Amino acid sequence: MKKILAIILTVLIAASVILTFTFKNNQRVDNDKSKTEVTAIGRVEEITVDTAKIKGSDAIALIKSYSDDELGLSEDIRKQCDFMVKGQGVRLNGDYYIEVIATVKSSKKNSDGKEVYSFDNKGVYYIRYDGKEVLKKDMKSGETSKLKVKEVPSTTIANHETTKAK
Repeated sequence: MKKILAIILTVLIAASVILTFTFKNNQRVDNDKSKTEVTAIGRVEEITVDTAKIKGSDAIALIKSYSDDELGLSEDIRKQCDFMVKGQGVRLNGDYYIEVIATVKSSKKNSDGKEVYSFDNKGVYYIRYDGKEVLKKDMKSGETSKLKVKEVPSTTIANHETTKAK
């Protein structure tokens, strides 16, 4: 009788651990910036960029305003680069950032004659949602370093704030 009771108790404990783990991994993170989902490939965190002060073309304009040296790009590579903003934010060290990528796009025709594009990332940059920190990722080590924060050279934010001030 003690063996049966021990087996039942063990099964109940195992089931409660599994249910607790499953519940914890399926919880939604409600902070207006992200939500976490568990998929077949693991945890996926979607981070909205709606609350970021600098995003889209403003983020690209800000990163382009830095010199080749500040961005860690040679003059030749910079001329070849297209700058793109990732559609979702990223979380680094507990803060949320917009990710801007400097990439060289190339195309080739595949065996079917269709054009296939490939992207070679030359630089990755992060702008904190509040706009008060800009980071550059070292493409070899993966480490980030701070860049001096500049004003956004775009007219979108500048015109909006100027209009509010009038």
